[in-house]
Amino acid sequence: AKSLINAEEKQRIAWEAVKHILPDDHIILDSGTTVLELAKCLHSFSNLTIVTNDIHIAGDINTNSVNNLIFVGGIIRKGYCSSYGYYAESMMKNISVDKIFLSVDAIDAELGIMSYTMDDIKLKSIGMNNAKEVYLLCDHSKFTTPALFTVGMMDKITTIISGKELDNSIAQKFRNIGKEIILV
Repeated sequence: AKSLINAEEKQRIAWEAVKHILPDDHIILDSGTTVLELAKCLHSFSNLTIVTNDIHIAGDINTNSVNNLIFVGGIIRKGYCSSYGYYAESMMKNISVDKIFLSVDAIDAELGIMSYTMDDIKLKSIGMNNAKEVYLLCDHSKFTTPALFTVGMMDKITTIISGKELDNSIAQKFRNIGKEIILV
């Protein structure tokens, strides 16, 4: 059901994100519907190393591409088909990548990036710390949605990619704190 919300916007965001991926990149694809759209756009690449904790993303990459796939195992979040917990975190701590493409439940220029649950906060944080560049992929609704738990502050984010539906005054708040925000 989540994949149907703002579906066309998520596809535009994904196609913009592809422009930031180079041949031979090592990337993390976080769990989430917008990042799944990005995974579907990677079939034309042939030598990426893709790390993910999302079963749907892993299935798509494994079935439809020849890229290298590393699945981060652990406890599976019921209803989300993504891993989290001690084993996932232990594995992620040993992986360094060029880029992470991150999904979040909410974002605020002052409060940072946030989640509805505590399950995957640590895994997202480790991924951000182990990536040279952090791309946040989120549709415009994430900017006006509150969430309870902080994943990380804005200083970790390299680039935010969102839809043109985002109110320009909200986008300007992120530009004012020095963040690149691309609206597609």
